[in-house]
Amino acid sequence: MRPTSLMRFNKALSKTSSTLSNQHTPQSLRQYSTFRARFPSALSSKVTAAGVLGIGAGSTFLYTYDRRWVHADSQHTPEEKTGIPGYAPEPTNIENYLPTNESCQQLQKALSHVKSVTELDVTLFQYQVCPFCCKTRAFLDKHKIPYKMVEVHPMGKAELKWSQYKKVPVVIINGVQLNDSSVIITSLSQFLDNLNGENKPVDENEVKWRQWVDDRFVRVIPPNIYRTFEEAKASFEYITDRGEFSYFQQKYGLYAGALAMWGVSKRLSKKYNITDERATLYDCAREWCDAIPKGQPFLGGNEPNLADLAVYGILSSIEGLRAFNDMCENTEIGTFYYRMKENVGESSSEKKSLKDVQSIVDAVKAQTTEKA
Repeated sequence: MRPTSLMRFNKALSKTSSTLSNQHTPQSLRQYSTFRARFPSALSSKVTAAGVLGIGAGSTFLYTYDRRWVHADSQHTPEEKTGIPGYAPEPTNIENYLPTNESCQQLQKALSHVKSVTELDVTLFQYQVCPFCCKTRAFLDKHKIPYKMVEVHPMGKAELKWSQYKKVPVVIINGVQLNDSSVIITSLSQFLDNLNGENKPVDENEVKWRQWVDDRFVRVIPPNIYRTFEEAKASFEYITDRGEFSYFQQKYGLYAGALAMWGVSKRLSKKYNITDERATLYDCAREWCDAIPKGQPFLGGNEPNLADLAVYGILSSIEGLRAFNDMCENTEIGTFYYRMKENVGESSSEKKSLKDVQSIVDAVKAQTTEKA
């Protein structure tokens, strides 16, 4: 962001906050106005740059969510095809959930000699609070697959400069790069089946609910965790506390990020005709709970299947936030969540920097160059 753009942003924000009466202005927004008034005007360019980065962090999350949730195709086929009221899958990404997809086949070929999960060399590039990354980690942790975890900084994504694919999650498994959480999970699941000598048919119900998670459930999360400015601030504070942010990025960018996400929430609610965010969230939670067979702990029966893990992963990304707590209080989803948490168990991850895994990245880059 250029300095002039930052000045215009601050000027507009000052005008907005000053024209709002104290009666209608959230306390946190008034606190921000006070903070800016006391913020020394003669700070060094380094501190100003930190502020720009903070705003940029909020804008980066705005862009990520905008691309994943706002611009996804929302044209559905009739709901009778799924049996889930108001929902039908988007046909454009069905291959991501099937073992016939190209990435899955490529991985099976590369791992044909592997006889145990301990022989896997898995590196996950992720954002800690990204729901799609949480979904991927849930699968890895459930199956006790050890993995190295590299946190991708949202500003610049330097840790992914080696990759043509710039979204998270990205994994490298024994030299093979896989992109997209559903592709990653499908591919690793097929590997485990092959490893155990199992030839399972495609579970259409499991695939249907995995699509439901990506096409519907995950889309009602942002309008709820950013429903009000106070909730947006709490959510963005949760994000910055768990991400790789400097002190100034956390403090100065907190309010800019919260304002941006508050705007995203309103935009999403309008796009998907959500008039009551919490009611829509509760409806989704009840749809899922109703899908679990009576007398069974999970959709998959006595053990969770890929759809169970997907729902758990998305929920884990907002655990502790007000939307999560409200959902648990008003539906039965909390019982499912904590049952899943106990079933999945502890993480088998090991935090690493890009420098630590540079040789792995270089090998993938070399393969990409050879193919080109």
